[in-house]
Amino acid sequence: MNHGPNRAVNIILSDFMPKGVFINSVISSLANCSTIPLPVNHVTCDIPWLNPGEVETVQIVVTALQPGQITNFAFSTNHGKDFNPANNSTSKTVQILPFGFTAPILQKVTPK
Repeated sequence: MNHGPNRAVNIILSDFMPKGVFINSVISSLANCSTIPLPVNHVTCDIPWLNPGEVETVQIVVTALQPGQITNFAFSTNHGKDFNPANNSTSKTVQILPFGFTAPILQKVTPK
């Protein structure tokens, strides 16, 4: 979400996926995304612009390779004036259950 008073342009979303996951797909309505598969496991999305208050959702679908706890970190940069760079990153920790257990689905992670 663009929390700023100005239009954000040329936004780069970067996500180095945690070890232990395989990237299946990346889905976005506005962003142009690319992936570098294992062992790097990196997703980069170019978002042309976001108006103040506008949100762009990037869904990254992964397969966990083993049970355990993983933490994912993502951050963004843009080519405009950023009044609060402290809200340009987010992280989420989830517990991967052994095969056969029903796990919750992470619907949305919103930057701070």
